[in-house]
Amino acid sequence: MALNLNQNIANNFQAAMEGYCLDLLHQGYEAMLTANASKRA
Repeated sequence: MALNLNQNIANNFQAAMEGYCLDLLHQGYEAMLTANASKRA
């Protein structure tokens, strides 16, 4: 059975996932910098 998705829904989902992934990457980077700074202090 073929899965047919509305192209707008698929595009919006992809954009949202990309945004979430980039946000998580940024949060992880910030946490890494914070943890590294606390080790130096």
